[in-house]
Amino acid sequence: KHESGLMVLSSPADPNELRDISIDDVRMLLSVLGSHVENIVVDAGSFLSRATGAVLSSADEVFLLATPEIPTLRNMKRVLPSLLRQDPDLPGHLSLVLNRVHPDDMVRKEDVAEVLEMEVGWTLPKDDGSLSKAANLGSPVISGSRSSYAISLMKIVDDLCGASEDPRKPRKGLAGAL
Repeated sequence: KHESGLMVLSSPADPNELRDISIDDVRMLLSVLGSHVENIVVDAGSFLSRATGAVLSSADEVFLLATPEIPTLRNMKRVLPSLLRQDPDLPGHLSLVLNRVHPDDMVRKEDVAEVLEMEVGWTLPKDDGSLSKAANLGSPVISGSRSSYAISLMKIVDDLCGASEDPRKPRKGLAGAL
């Protein structure tokens, strides 16, 4: 548990251990966690598995994180039909977040929306400095940061959880954890 209140359950050090985890195990874990915390954020990785399908079908909100690069969009275009086959209700709670956006990018937000046939819900700016610092310090990028990335990330949290009336007032749930 981080001092910010963020709790992390990381994947096993040995990826082979994932083979022993069943879909029922994933569902049970999410259910138990859900009875103890207000929000659960799952980094489901970049490939599809049966466990990923169980996570997605249990989720209230699903966020696809993409970078404005042609290979990324090509892969997402291939994966989206599989996601929709696994969960036909997914479009109702699926949002696209465009990460590492820079004004000089060759692929624009509008291009991404057109290629993936879905609107971009939010964008996060390219800000390698603050991300690198947070990773090296082992702290959330938002902790005490006024970087453009932190501000954009808090905008997403505020949109999802509601803006705090007093910025000094502690936030509950996901907003408090970030």
